[in-house]
Amino acid sequence: MDRPDILNKILLGQLPFTIVILFYCSRWGIIGIAAGQVVLSIIYVTMVTIVANRILKFRLRELLEALFPAIVSSVVMIAVVKAFQYNLDLNGVVGLFTYAILGGATYLGVLIIINREIVNNAFSTLRAVFSRS
Repeated sequence: MDRPDILNKILLGQLPFTIVILFYCSRWGIIGIAAGQVVLSIIYVTMVTIVANRILKFRLRELLEALFPAIVSSVVMIAVVKAFQYNLDLNGVVGLFTYAILGGATYLGVLIIINREIVNNAFSTLRAVFSRS
């Protein structure tokens, strides 16, 4: 729509809130900063999505339909990784890699079951990008 100024204005409007919230959350250390960043990201993504939907004249239903496979895959991935964390109790680098691989494989597997076309398109895009290099 040739309107990059809109997102810049949202970002500039968010900047003072970001500074205040992260400063306030810093009293709880890195966990507080991370939690504050998550909350700020949710707010920012929601604002940008609302603005983009209005400018591009998308319906909320269309957006939710597009996000449905990713949301379902994410929820299943979280459940599987949490179940393994509860039963395996791996820590450190071994746990990080184990849970990351398990999470990625679960997400991809669920996405293939729900909508194989998305995965095929992603792999086609990756092949096209790397074949140009």
